[in-house]
Amino acid sequence: MTQLRQRLNLLYVLMVMHLKASDYRSLFGILWSFIGPALTFAVLYFIFIDRMGRQIPLFPIKLLTGVVTLYFFMSVVNITNTALSQRRDIVINSTTPTEILIFSALIVPATKFFVELSLCALLAAWHKVLIPAHLPLMAVTAAVFLFMSVGVGLLLEVLSTFASDVQEIWNRITPIFYFATPIFYGLEMLSQWGRQIVFWANPITPFLLSFRFLLLGERPQFEPVPVLILGPVYAVLFFGFGYFWFKKIERVMVQQL
Repeated sequence: MTQLRQRLNLLYVLMVMHLKASDYRSLFGILWSFIGPALTFAVLYFIFIDRMGRQIPLFPIKLLTGVVTLYFFMSVVNITNTALSQRRDIVINSTTPTEILIFSALIVPATKFFVELSLCALLAAWHKVLIPAHLPLMAVTAAVFLFMSVGVGLLLEVLSTFASDVQEIWNRITPIFYFATPIFYGLEMLSQWGRQIVFWANPITPFLLSFRFLLLGERPQFEPVPVLILGPVYAVLFFGFGYFWFKKIERVMVQQL
């Protein structure tokens, strides 16, 4: 019990340290951190509002939800994937559990995601479509999404141990998610094969559809499996598999730092 309390205290101290070291220390810093998603939203909105947006109810809210969800996924994966190399001295010269180093660093994107989802909820409330009873479940879904994203990052970290160019490959693949995730389009707009690929092969999709359902109360038109079930299944698979292999070869990874 004492050891658990010490580790929780260490986690808290490191989380505070990351927040203080980030751009969340000042009002302008917070605004700067939202420029990336805001610009992406603006560009996609003005490009697709006439071609696709008119066919999608509440298109601005759905687009914003998609953008912030994708940004959060990429941020968590990148932080997790580089957690050991970015904190090489601490990993080598201390006995701090790697789990604490990883999760403490995630406080910044998690805080940002909370603010962004809150903004989406306010917009939904403005349009009088928000279901307040769904908000607790949305918070749980966001936490599950965090663990799924961490699992992807851990798998990349493991693969990087055997092939140093995994990070470069991931950097080349990442832009594809902007088109392989239904951010600015609906699954019903795709061909049958396209719907199947985007729904099943992209682990972000069920979470994005879940957030939209919980915010707007609108069931996806294409839903072979309930997204509120499929998302947690992906989280268990990715995090369970990623964490298992991460711990299995953790010593090897530390030795290669």
